[in-house]
Amino acid sequence: MPILRFGVAFILFFSACTFSDNDSYTPAYLLLSDPAITVRPDEGAPVSSIQDAWVIVDGQLLGVFPLPAKVPVIPTGKEMSIQINAGIKENADRNISVEYPFYVPLKTTLNMESGKSYTLDLNYQFKEETYFDFTEGFESSLHLLTFDLDGNTESKLSITGDDHSFGNKAGVVIVDKENDDVEFTNESYFNNSNNKGGNVYLEFDYKSEEAIYIGTQTNTFGAEILQYKVVLSPTDVWKRAYINLTDEISSPGVVSYRPVFRVLYEKKQKEFAKAYFDNVKMVHF
Repeated sequence: MPILRFGVAFILFFSACTFSDNDSYTPAYLLLSDPAITVRPDEGAPVSSIQDAWVIVDGQLLGVFPLPAKVPVIPTGKEMSIQINAGIKENADRNISVEYPFYVPLKTTLNMESGKSYTLDLNYQFKEETYFDFTEGFESSLHLLTFDLDGNTESKLSITGDDHSFGNKAGVVIVDKENDDVEFTNESYFNNSNNKGGNVYLEFDYKSEEAIYIGTQTNTFGAEILQYKVVLSPTDVWKRAYINLTDEISSPGVVSYRPVFRVLYEKKQKEFAKAYFDNVKMVHF
């Protein structure tokens, strides 16, 4: 899967285009809106954090553009194929833009004219072959992330209506001096026979006064392995994380797996701290 590390707003590859003497070098513009997603039943809430557009024109990567964007394109005087792939920040790293493999690319054709602008609405949906291990929006009285790994029955993920990113409720963890380590996951493992061995992502919304640790617990022919991969920094606004767990879950020998969440009481100057979770999805092919 293509990954781009970049420190500039975008990269243009006009050298890939060829022009005759009669062609104009005055660009036309693609106006790319703020993105959204449409979901089917059982695909969870229609939430996303698509931050970049990977723009492909006539089969050539034109560049990666932070959204919303005004993208210059040199017209060729004929129909041009336009493809816009959804770019996300993998593992909450703002320096890594990745084409999210589970969203259907947006495709169209345009006969563009120099100096004119063309608005494209970016509304994505999951590919039909996407497999959802689970979705959790915390909207009912029960939730799926109930298995306690820290050994303290007083520390757990609960449902609250105090704050949320979508709907009316979210999950919340409260840590303090007595309950300083909350580690939780799904009650049951997911069988890796449902995974074709490709990309595996855990995506969710979060808002937290403490760092959040994300990892996996896997069974490999009798050996149980718990490992953490990503630490999410505290944030006072809701964000969406896309955690790439492909290496951990699609590795040879993994029989079953489940994601693991952990919140530690590290800011001792506060009496307690809260970490919120919402719209959790575990997806793969």
